[in-house]
Amino acid sequence: QKNLPFFTSSQLKFWFSCLFIAILYIHSKQIIFRFLTLSNIIIKENGYLSLINFTNAKIIKEKTKTIIGLPQYMSPEMLVGEPYSFEVDYWSIAVIMYELAYRKVPFGEGVTDPIGVYFSIINSNLNHPENSKDKLLFNLLQGMLSKNKRGRIEKKEDIKGHLWFKDFNWKMVEELKYNSEFRPVVENIGSPQINYCYLIH
Repeated sequence: QKNLPFFTSSQLKFWFSCLFIAILYIHSKQIIFRFLTLSNIIIKENGYLSLINFTNAKIIKEKTKTIIGLPQYMSPEMLVGEPYSFEVDYWSIAVIMYELAYRKVPFGEGVTDPIGVYFSIINSNLNHPENSKDKLLFNLLQGMLSKNKRGRIEKKEDIKGHLWFKDFNWKMVEELKYNSEFRPVVENIGSPQINYCYLIH
């Protein structure tokens, strides 16, 4: 992560919206992803993000209890074995956006022991990164990564309507009309096998 460039606020908004729209779509089909990490995202040649690897996805009606995923991206309720629903995918999106914005995960950075990561997610406070210049972005991520589920921002209307997204055109993203600032350099565009790149190598 430390080798990542610093992305602009507009680029981060675009990528957030790509992930959120994709997750909302699969949720509308009663599918919970449960394993949303940087390694399960690709950037297509037009700059848009796509989800890959639905191995751990599951169709649910209301809630499930399976403890599954990569530790750094798992929500507190999942870690302690509480029933959880589609909102755990929003938690994972917030972790990813924190990682892209600040080049480190919000909880358990540098910790190799999974138990240590679990402890950090459940007990550690979310620190304000030194390189954080976008106060509204941090405010959104802080709300989405709240340990107190009652106070957590996890309604889609509250996320899309957050001040960080003021004047952001969600419809343009949905209609694939938004021009991404970042596009991967791809050779042999006609070959579907290499017509994308991973967000992080």
